[in-house]
Amino acid sequence: MSLDSSHTQTPHLGLFVSGLCKSYGPVQVLADASFEVRPGEVVALLGENGAGKSTVSNIIAGSTKPDAGSSFSSWWIMPTPASMAAAGEAG
Repeated sequence: MSLDSSHTQTPHLGLFVSGLCKSYGPVQVLADASFEVRPGEVVALLGENGAGKSTVSNIIAGSTKPDAGSSFSSWWIMPTPASMAAAGEAG
């Protein structure tokens, strides 16, 4: 799924993840992950070991920084690498 401009302009509509990428050294664990969860929906992340489920969850929770992409929910806007660098928080 991709996010259109109406979703990116109205973050109060649920959880939106767009273009998440994450690597640990030479291993790419996420490549352009995108999805949305609307209010009232129940979803599950399914996949084999090492598929990136925990990485997606950690990025959404804010405990892991994505290499690229963004996510936001109806409660908060998730930081992006660019916004963290601008704020002097990038590691």
